[in-house]
Amino acid sequence: MTRMTPLLERNEQFASAYTPVALGPPTAQMLIVTCLDHRVDPAIVLGLQLGEAPVIRNAGGRVTQAVIDDLAYLAFLAEQLFGGQDADDRLFEIAVVHHTQCGTSLLADPSFRHQAAEATGLPEAALEASAVADPNITIKADVDRLLTSPLLSPKVSVSGHVYDIATGAPHHHRGRPVPIAAKPALPRRGAARPAAIPARRPPRPITRRNRPEDSHAIHRNRRPHQPVRHRLEQRPAGGVHPLLGIAARPVDRPDPALASAGPRCVL
Repeated sequence: MTRMTPLLERNEQFASAYTPVALGPPTAQMLIVTCLDHRVDPAIVLGLQLGEAPVIRNAGGRVTQAVIDDLAYLAFLAEQLFGGQDADDRLFEIAVVHHTQCGTSLLADPSFRHQAAEATGLPEAALEASAVADPNITIKADVDRLLTSPLLSPKVSVSGHVYDIATGAPHHHRGRPVPIAAKPALPRRGAARPAAIPARRPPRPITRRNRPEDSHAIHRNRRPHQPVRHRLEQRPAGGVHPLLGIAARPVDRPDPALASAGPRCVL
């Protein structure tokens, strides 16, 4: 008797009521990529039945190159055998499921990762890349890797989910239900481009004509009690004129004492 014996006994109950499933596309139009953790069984967690969805499992549920190769072949096989049966011409959706409390999170520790590399012969870089310390971060990286892979058929869509061990509920994290190839189309050569928004007119540069120091601006903004004098008259009350170089008399500022004596003739 081995540990497999109780499981074989359960299989007897299953085989007694078994109904074969014919070869065909997955009835749920889904393909699951998830961790091999025994607490995350898609058949139980998602209630899958036979023939509904293929399941790919590895440590952490990571999207490795081997997983991409398998997905590319399954998409090719489905398109060759069952292409055109779907109304919207899609093959299936790939659901990547990571989970909390993953055992691969231990690989984030350098000492533990070094011991694992010696025991398995795998490079430490590969072990570090497979660690699921934060499933909210790793699920984004794996979904992006699938969305940018040129090996997958454009008729395949991708979604990402994080399964919470504490609650038993998966949470949709990211992805898009449209085919991978449905990216924003670039404008074709020669196609009309949208009209550009006209730029704002720059302010007019300040020149000699529009300076506020112009004579007309001074005349317009002067106060009523300030007389306008010619430039030659704006000189000091005595001494030598700075421009003409001649002696100037104080004719623009008369002495108040002389003004009270009456008019005088200045020679």
